[in-house]
Amino acid sequence: MYRGSGAQLKCLLPTAAWSSSVRSSCLSRLIFLLLLGLLFSSCRDSAPMRYAILQPTGDYWAAPLPPSVRTFSGNVRYMQARARAWLYMTDNYGHRILRYDFDNPSLPEVLPIKDKATGALLEIEEFDLIHPDTLLVVSEGIRLSFVSVEDWEPFFSIRCDTLREGPAYFHGFFLTSQFGVHAERLGRWVSIAQTPFDLAFLPGPLDKADLRRFRMFLLVDPQSKQWQFARFGLPKNYFQRGPVPCYMYNVSDGAQIAYGSWVDPDLYITRDFQHYEKISVPNRWMPERLGTYSPSDPDPERYIATHAAYGPMLYDAHRHLYYRFVRLPVSREWMQHIQDDYRHASLYPPDFVIQIFDSALELIGERRFQGHLYSMYDCFVGAKGLYLSIANPVRPDYSEDSVRFELLEVLWE
Repeated sequence: MYRGSGAQLKCLLPTAAWSSSVRSSCLSRLIFLLLLGLLFSSCRDSAPMRYAILQPTGDYWAAPLPPSVRTFSGNVRYMQARARAWLYMTDNYGHRILRYDFDNPSLPEVLPIKDKATGALLEIEEFDLIHPDTLLVVSEGIRLSFVSVEDWEPFFSIRCDTLREGPAYFHGFFLTSQFGVHAERLGRWVSIAQTPFDLAFLPGPLDKADLRRFRMFLLVDPQSKQWQFARFGLPKNYFQRGPVPCYMYNVSDGAQIAYGSWVDPDLYITRDFQHYEKISVPNRWMPERLGTYSPSDPDPERYIATHAAYGPMLYDAHRHLYYRFVRLPVSREWMQHIQDDYRHASLYPPDFVIQIFDSALELIGERRFQGHLYSMYDCFVGAKGLYLSIANPVRPDYSEDSVRFELLEVLWE
């Protein structure tokens, strides 16, 4: 033990200034080392951003059409059930549903869906699949029926002209591939997005009264035979680009519903039908202001063909990705080529983009396609990838005797 004098002891102890300097230096080094450690940890643990594109493979799924069906249009749905894969579609004239065995394509089965009361065959306008055992069909424009695949008879039907809830009401049933409206399951509810036709012609932004009377989704529980509206309406910026004829599209991954509109690059999600969350998406394909459409326009297809539109959207459960189509405006040169047939231009856009979103709905890739090679709205997702119809009348190899889809695979960069 040191036994020197107090003066000697003081000489051996550091001064206050020296002690403060040492502490400051040590603290700076400690902060530097911590930041350096966080940097290396971040570089080690985080994967680099991956970008994806869809690549045509040149592989096709093809099957013959029945002799009485010369073409098909509208809904195409793929479903795997009990170790088998089925492809459903509607024909264009007979209002029937065709079902193909996807792995053994041959002539399809024509589903005999009958009215339970009269026994007469229903003229199916649109349909969707909500379960391997249940179809959802639209007939008469206003009637929605849940149909069992066991006997092909509706076990529950509702009419849209009877759906009222205070100031809110339902406009109509649309389950078409072109509009991108799907019937999606979320819990016990089957949700159907509705399209605000009459709201599209208001002269300015939506006010509170408009929002109160419009609901984004109709919710139906086919087991208890109950229905209700979602608690929210349209986004407040719905018509910020001008009052235009606008359709909604929606898709689900099983845990949430993602939806959007033709005129809005952003996406919206809901998990409970009580609230929604906005997801901002960069806008590369649509001008900030759109031309105003008049309901008295004698050729509404002209407006649709000459303006860009976002949607429809599909979910790929095999790769946990979303695909969103973007229709691009038709050029004057192309209109001359097809002799000013605006209906053809709206059904078969000559140019379109397919965007890819990850499971968090972050845009991770997009690719532009020559639309005259495809039928953009007739598509589905299978185990191998996205299938896109090539039934476009301007193709030199177009045939009315068969249906053909080209497989598009996801490539990562």
